[in-house]
This record gives sequence, structure tokens and C-alpha cells, in this order.
Amino acid sequence: MKQSKQSELIQSIIEELPELADDLRARDAKGWEVYRKPLTIFDGRDTLQDLFEEILDAIIYTKKYMIESGHGNWRSWHNVYMSLV
Repeated sequence: MKQSKQSELIQSIIEELPELADDLRARDAKGWEVYRKPLTIFDGRDTLQDLFEEILDAIIYTKKYMIESGHGNWRSWHNVYMSLV
């Protein structure tokens, strides 16, 4: 199944953050490819838990980048994380 239309959720974000439009459209397309449906609101999932897990993934990728690139201070990233939880 091909993407028939852009997710309404993604479109609403693009309207608020047009500078991210290309990246958001790419993520939306990937979602259609993987799940064959748009990301929807009121889908019965625990959105806060999903968000928490995505933040943990972002922290892991951040640390991976810091190790691979030799850039960054882990303490500053830890402070960002602590302010979110």
C-alpha cells in the first residue's frame, strides 16, 4: 500500500514548524512504508510511554554520537535528560 496522503498529524506539525517539513515528510513516508498506515491520535497506545522510550533511544544515540565523534560532554546531556523526566 502506497502512502495515499500525508498524515493529518504530520501536516499539523509542518504548519507549526515549516522548517522541518522535508524531514517530517520523510519520517511520515517511512512510517507508511513500515506500518502501512499513518500515525494516528487516540490509537489506544500509551503515548507517554512511547515518548519516554523514544527519549531513551535518543539518549542512547546521543551517547553513541559523542563516543564516535569525540564531541560533547555527557554531563550536559544528562542534565537535559533529567529536566525531561
